[in-house]
Amino acid sequence: KDGAEPLNEFLAKIDSIKSTEGLVAAFAWFHSHRMAPAFIYFVDIDLKKSDRYISTLHQNGLGLPDRDYYFRQDSGSKKLRAAYATHLANMFKLLGEEDAAAKKNADAVMEIETSLAQSSMNAVERRDPQKQYNKMNIDELNKLAANINWENYFEHIGVGGIAEVIVAQPEFFKTLNGMMKSVSLDKWKTYLKWHLVHELSDYLSDAFVNENFSFYG
Repeated sequence: KDGAEPLNEFLAKIDSIKSTEGLVAAFAWFHSHRMAPAFIYFVDIDLKKSDRYISTLHQNGLGLPDRDYYFRQDSGSKKLRAAYATHLANMFKLLGEEDAAAKKNADAVMEIETSLAQSSMNAVERRDPQKQYNKMNIDELNKLAANINWENYFEHIGVGGIAEVIVAQPEFFKTLNGMMKSVSLDKWKTYLKWHLVHELSDYLSDAFVNENFSFYG
């Protein structure tokens, strides 16, 4: 019966973002709640020094299963992308948007995800652990993606004293770095709202559960 109402507190958090710094803090909030828009952060065993753990930054943030889903030109892939765009719009309608606004929001999500997918490693590349072992100190990370305040990110996610990280896909983070400036805050907010409702749809009313299942099920 509550529909989208349980999300109101979190939607308000997203609407309150006023700067790139606020966007970075929002990424950290999502990641600390086991949701992964834009990228994902986790701690795992260092593959070249197995007696210790290390922070890892990894590509993420796509609603389709793999980067190639965004670019294949066969009829089946085109049909799937069209169905995904419809699903996005339907979810925004369930959040209370009118048809035109829902379609505009769906287009914004597709634009961001396609840009992220462009620089994502494909499935074959991700089978090569050497390509994904790119150890950097914080200064090197800041140089790679200067538009993301990493000290701010780690502070908000609740992790301190990080000296080194593994950046699994450096080209992805270079692209994300550029998008922090080239993509408007309004589009980023729309993208975050999509990931919020996508990740939490199974905990909402039947309309959300059924719409999610109609595409992903």
